[in-house]
Amino acid sequence: MSRVFSQLFGRCTRAFAEIPKSKNRALGASLRSSPPNTTSSSSGWRLLALSTVAATILGIVAAPALLSIARPESAALYAAFAPLCHQAAERSWTVLGYPLAVCIRCFGIYCGIFGAFCVSAKFSRAGFWAALIATLATVVLEATQLFAVPPAIRFLSAAWLGLSMASALSEWAAPVRGICMVKSL
Repeated sequence: MSRVFSQLFGRCTRAFAEIPKSKNRALGASLRSSPPNTTSSSSGWRLLALSTVAATILGIVAAPALLSIARPESAALYAAFAPLCHQAAERSWTVLGYPLAVCIRCFGIYCGIFGAFCVSAKFSRAGFWAALIATLATVVLEATQLFAVPPAIRFLSAAWLGLSMASALSEWAAPVRGICMVKSL
């Protein structure tokens, strides 16, 4: 588990080092919308990202709903999310008496990513580091058993991290989208 966190942390640090410093000094991603001169390719990319994350969240919630009516598709959904999450039932919210396909923390990250794409959140380095520290603090408190972190706190800290990560990805990908655009004649 610590190897996975260290690899993820290393990748995030390298990726965020390439992002130009944001003018936004507030903690967290700014929830200001994109400027009105957003190009159609930019909004197309955002729509694709938004629909992908929405489908992911739908799959997370659909897994227990399908399991409650004994549909075989539920096993495929749980299996699809198994490599991404421990899926411990005691750390997951339930739908119709069955646990979601991911734990509360992972669900928070997905919801935060969805929220970032909904509002075109702007990246903030300080907000990212604060969200990362808050989320890691909940992980450490639970691992050391010093404090039982309430599910809502696990969800909110992870949602903040997801919002911040998605806003960073969106800002980092903007120059790439511009390079890859093919203008029609």
